[in-house]
Amino acid sequence: MRIRTRILIGFILLYAIGSYFVFDMIVSDIRPRYLEAVEESLNDTAHLMAALIESDMKSGTSPYGSIRTVFSSAARRKLSARIYGLTKSDINLQVYVTDSRGIVRYDSDGGKNEGKDFSRWNDVYRTLRGGYGARSSRTVESDPSTNSLYVSAPVMNNGAVAGVVTVVKPEDSVTLFMNLARRKIITAAVLSCAAFIVLGVLLTLWINRPIARLLGYVKSLRAGNRTAFPALSAAEIRDLGLAFEEMRVELEGKDYIEKYIQALTHELKSPLSSIRGAAELLDNDMPEEQKRKFHRNILAETGRIDSIIGKLLQLTALEKRKELKGVETVDLGAVMADVIASLEPQIVRGGIEIINNVQ
Repeated sequence: MRIRTRILIGFILLYAIGSYFVFDMIVSDIRPRYLEAVEESLNDTAHLMAALIESDMKSGTSPYGSIRTVFSSAARRKLSARIYGLTKSDINLQVYVTDSRGIVRYDSDGGKNEGKDFSRWNDVYRTLRGGYGARSSRTVESDPSTNSLYVSAPVMNNGAVAGVVTVVKPEDSVTLFMNLARRKIITAAVLSCAAFIVLGVLLTLWINRPIARLLGYVKSLRAGNRTAFPALSAAEIRDLGLAFEEMRVELEGKDYIEKYIQALTHELKSPLSSIRGAAELLDNDMPEEQKRKFHRNILAETGRIDSIIGKLLQLTALEKRKELKGVETVDLGAVMADVIASLEPQIVRGGIEIINNVQ
């Protein structure tokens, strides 16, 4: 598996694991936070209703007259409200009022609970004893969708608790908003994951780019090409590349030494053979002019050996350079003439005729 793929998979796994716990915590927290907001609003409503009943008690009128009138009038109202994804056409709120014993005296839901004893329900029980009364109960025990919030407020008369007002709100009225929030969070999670993947791909490409350059450089060297050292941005990759470059220079130096020895051996064989051949011919009887010629050849080949050694030293210094500083033109005809002259003893001995057409 490529290092780029490993980095990308690692980033995605880390992000997925971290995001799962974060988004799961947020989604799980949506329901209680929404219900807390609804409960706070119901608490205000319950106290407003209690204040309305207390006002009726002080005026000496029917203690439940105003609240009956309010709900009767509200039931006849036609609502048309578009609240995000919810179209609201009626009031989805119930109120019941109990006396100091917990007996229901008024029920906005058609009076079906009037006369019932609610003194054991937490909302009524706690409020009658001066505490904060609230509960969450199902209308149908086996059906979670029938769950409702019950929030109460005390009805005070002459400093004593004369009754309890409970405001009831079905939870299904806020379920739509909770589901909408969940969908938005899940959408945000998917989009952020997609964005992270794109950024992860770009990041891995950025990290892998100097590695790819270094790999191309090494492959080029392996193919025998003399390639310039690439520009590497990452410090660690650059250090690794420089180590490769130093190793290449060292290995090439060893290879050049071997080649130098081979070249030196080859170059020295020719003049040595000429010197040996000329020396052997000098032992024979021959014209004086011919002897002087072979004597000159011996001196020339000796000078040639000295020249080869000097050029080899120059070549060694030259190979240490990264690039050539100057280029000169070479007279190939003169080089060929020099080679033929150095081989003349072998040519004479073998009866060979060489024609030099290089000008």
